[in-house]
Amino acid sequence: MRTITGIITVAQEGRFRLIGDDGHPMQFTLSYDAELEPQDLGPLQAAQARVTVHYDPSESLIAGIAHRIDVHERTAGGGRTPSQRGAA
Repeated sequence: MRTITGIITVAQEGRFRLIGDDGHPMQFTLSYDAELEPQDLGPLQAAQARVTVHYDPSESLIAGIAHRIDVHERTAGGGRTPSQRGAA
């Protein structure tokens, strides 16, 4: 599995675009086994949170398949990451 760290710049449904720390843009589709839900991507994009995406490249799609997203910066809205919402 590969990783890339950067900022999510566009999020729509289960798809998103990330600009890596090296300036390289990549497109991803959220995997069915990812802990985050598609609705969690928008707040990460809006907060410009720095994330690391763990993904597999896809030979049949132009996007990587994102299996895990680790958030490095807290998001707006109470300082809780989207994956922590509803956990309390």
